[in-house]
Amino acid sequence: MQPHLGNLIGKTIKEKGLSYSEVARRIGITPQAFQNCLKQPSTQVANLCKLSIALNYNFFADIMESLPPETQNSNHSPAQKTILNQQQEITDLNKQIAIYKEILLAK
Repeated sequence: MQPHLGNLIGKTIKEKGLSYSEVARRIGITPQAFQNCLKQPSTQVANLCKLSIALNYNFFADIMESLPPETQNSNHSPAQKTILNQQQEITDLNKQIAIYKEILLAK
């Protein structure tokens, strides 16, 4: 289910203790226009980028988490490749730790 971005943005602003007027100023629109945006269930990607920067919050991560699990890791972006490589490295390191523990316990 797609999250209501207006609600998500409003919740984040409240959590950060900011006013709507302050956020509107940061992204360069009037407070009235900003409040209208908050009523909408969706927004343009460019606006979401501006808000993410203005609030120092990654709204795209929240959107990604709302996707079905089978779609969350289906791309081949550099970030996804890094995550997969790090997961493999963790697995390998855990195997090495287990071997070292066996050696130490055998003494």
